[in-house]
Amino acid sequence: MATSLEARQVCSDRPAVQVLNGSSQQMQSTLFRQSASVFLAQAMLLLCGVLSNFLVAYLAGPEGRGLIYLLQFIAGGVGLILLNFGLGPASVFYLGREGRHSLSEVAAGLLWASLLLGVLPMAILGPLWPWAAALFTAKLAAPYLWMAMAVIPAMNLTFNVGFLCLARKRIGAYNWLRISPSVVFSVSLLVLLFSRSHKVWLVALAWAATTVIPGLFALHIVRSAGGIRWWTGAAKFLRSAFRFGWQSHLGAVTQYLQHRSDVLLVGYFLPLKDLGLYVFGVGLAELLWNVPQAVATVLMPHLAGNPEEEAGRITPLVCRATLALTVLLSVGLVVASTWLIPWILPAFRSSVRVLWLLIPGTITGSIFLVLSSDFNGRGKPIETFYPASIALGMGLACGILVIPRFGINGAAVVTTSGYVLNTSLYVRAYSRMTAVPIANLLFVQSSDVAIAKRLWQEWKARAWSRVNQCAF
Repeated sequence: MATSLEARQVCSDRPAVQVLNGSSQQMQSTLFRQSASVFLAQAMLLLCGVLSNFLVAYLAGPEGRGLIYLLQFIAGGVGLILLNFGLGPASVFYLGREGRHSLSEVAAGLLWASLLLGVLPMAILGPLWPWAAALFTAKLAAPYLWMAMAVIPAMNLTFNVGFLCLARKRIGAYNWLRISPSVVFSVSLLVLLFSRSHKVWLVALAWAATTVIPGLFALHIVRSAGGIRWWTGAAKFLRSAFRFGWQSHLGAVTQYLQHRSDVLLVGYFLPLKDLGLYVFGVGLAELLWNVPQAVATVLMPHLAGNPEEEAGRITPLVCRATLALTVLLSVGLVVASTWLIPWILPAFRSSVRVLWLLIPGTITGSIFLVLSSDFNGRGKPIETFYPASIALGMGLACGILVIPRFGINGAAVVTTSGYVLNTSLYVRAYSRMTAVPIANLLFVQSSDVAIAKRLWQEWKARAWSRVNQCAF
């Protein structure tokens, strides 16, 4: 009798295991397809990023490149990062794992919060301008500063509505919101190149215009979701979103400051020309992050909508694959940049050494980009704050000591060290939370090869099926 009960128990357990494995494989396939879609968009973003980086450098020179970067930093860093308040990740969490708010409530909350928070810099700085003008225009003329602040509402709306698209699994709309500013900016720069208009103010105006255009598409998405409502519909979601979002926002702001503290210190201690050389190298190195950002983007809504056990299986696999692919891509980027930059842009020859010094940290940083998405998807966004805050403190202290003496090369070494420290703390925190061994996050396993082959076969079969449908 005991034997029959034991056999019955084993038999009853098999379907559950098979269902679990089937669910895991289905999630891997869905994640692969959506990641591939986002990655293709990121590849387009990568190409446009390289093109626009070179074109801005060619059209505006080192000082003009530094000025355009300051515009992007003010709008995208000070404006977007500081003022989004984590509402985008909150919309993914509440539409996914919680499901307490309707789509129209979430869309309305994102719309009005994005616009109202976006105008805060202009509303605050406007009355204070007679006293603050000298402080803010030391390296940036007043018209450029106001131009950067004017695009913040549209940029904020585009960013938050992108998360709404992720929560609804509308990957195509998300991709368009993500890449359209870079694509249109690259096209406008080509127009300036062929028209032989090498004026910095035209480059700045083209950047501002191409930043606003995606905001109009984001507004259309909000309207289709029923979000063109007044504060009554938005307030219900925002009360919950701010409770969740402040933790995510705290980690995101600290993470961004850790990424950009080196740029702030270079801009403060060194001339604008050195800032242009440094950010050119930084921009090239961070092109490698298109891969982990693509995967992390798709990973968060999947983790928000699946149980903890499934999340504990998929995240280590994603980390290993992302790290391996980033290493391979970094080799091509370094070889191509080392050969092309001295030939095409000899004035930016010093940026090559900066790139070499940044590559180890950029590769390592691909891991914490994935893990930060995991923490947000699990509803534990505060975990993203602690590693970034420690790395930020180390980066500021070392940067103040190193950058004035060793210049942009010293800044690159400090940045790489900060990324390595940040990643180490992320990996340690994730391993403690999930009991996943650290080695499982870093080193490719034999099972990964089998999964890659299966996903490749599925993709090839799907592609042939579509070809046959089109043929007949």
